[in-house]
Amino acid sequence: MHIHEYETTFIIRPDLDEAEHERIKQRLLDTVSNNGGEILVLEDWGRRKLAYKIKKQHSGHYLFVNYASPAGVPAQLERIVKIEDNVVRFLTVKINDFIEIENTRVLARQRQRRRIARAQAASNAAAAMDDSRGRVRSVRESMMSPAPIAPPTGTAMDASVADLPDEEIEDYNDDDNDQD
Repeated sequence: MHIHEYETTFIIRPDLDEAEHERIKQRLLDTVSNNGGEILVLEDWGRRKLAYKIKKQHSGHYLFVNYASPAGVPAQLERIVKIEDNVVRFLTVKINDFIEIENTRVLARQRQRRRIARAQAASNAAAAMDDSRGRVRSVRESMMSPAPIAPPTGTAMDASVADLPDEEIEDYNDDDNDQD
């Protein structure tokens, strides 16, 4: 069985309560894990303004999932999403073919740390601009990139890669580059 790495971003209707958001999120995660996949990174980006109206919605609740799975799992996931009326949009991207799960887990966590660092840098720059111009910061805060949420308990992600020293992460990157 060949394992591939995918990223899927979902936009859920913002007017739903927290329990409904959690139900949808759990249904999507269960679909991945029940079909032989493994969640690598899960980020809840929260409510954000859409660039244009989608299904009469001006904003949406974003959910980002990075997972490793056999090739048929994204089709199953998309089938479930199409049935779910509360999901406004979704996009699935194949990141890598034929992966080793341990190396991919490390690289996924590293990409997540880079996203967080970029978001924090953008937030700090926006705060500096706001302070110098005396503008209200709430608009900038709503555009900040998300912070990750805790991984599901009982998974292989419990042993966090975030605790690895940077040298080990660089070793994984060097090994990945040697394959080319």
